[in-house]
Amino acid sequence: MVHAFDPYPWNAVATRCNAALNGLDNVRSYPVGISNRSFKIEVSPNDSRIYEKSEASNAHVIAIEDYRNFRHLKPTFLKIDIEGSEHDLFEDRDPQMFASVRGFALEFHPFWIRPRGIEPVDSLRSIMASGFSLHPHTVDSEAFDPAHYNEDNHMFWGDRQNQAALASP
Repeated sequence: MVHAFDPYPWNAVATRCNAALNGLDNVRSYPVGISNRSFKIEVSPNDSRIYEKSEASNAHVIAIEDYRNFRHLKPTFLKIDIEGSEHDLFEDRDPQMFASVRGFALEFHPFWIRPRGIEPVDSLRSIMASGFSLHPHTVDSEAFDPAHYNEDNHMFWGDRQNQAALASP
């Protein structure tokens, strides 16, 4: 089963329509964003960032839901493209949050993280502290080392760290 989340209702509808046009009955689309807390925010349709209120006259109210509301779906793979809110999703380091997840693709937006007063490399460290290894660019690349952070890396693959190594003293 594929579960897609997008806070912009028109994107959620497009996902449902594309799935139907392609005969895919295993796709569910939710018109909400995902974060570590639930809230509503006004944003412009021209701005994909969901962490700051838009002052635009054409702003729409969108819903962001706490990921815990969807944990029962037990995802095994995530595609994360949340326009600078990556830090919010991983900052709680809740061990149950990603218990079923074995891997993910992360589109990383350091240029939208830094204006929030957060160092982008700290967001990557939070992801790693959640039990994942990161690989810049491709799933086969060397594991990411925060000491060699390069702001040009905008794509990361994540996979579950070796559980035996994590469990050993």
